Amino acid sequence: NYPIIPVATSAEKAWILKQTWCRYLLPKPFSRCCVVMGKPIWIHDTNIEEAVKNLNRTMNEYTKIADIQFIKQQ
Repeated sequence: NYPIIPVATSAEKAWILKQTWCRYLLPKPFSRCCVVMGKPIWIHDTNIEEAVKNLNRTMNEYTKIADIQFIKQQ
């Protein structure tokens, strides 16, 4: 078993690739970026669906934290 390390990123200026399944964010040259890393998450649950929901919720929270870094500065 290995932990999942939640990592979220945001950029001051970026292209968003809308045709990808994850809407990939590609920072523009010389743009400031923010990387947020969380504590390791160990999946011990036998209920995989619940673990996926919790991981998704955690990733969304970290993404909001990263995005807020640039919203506050505008």
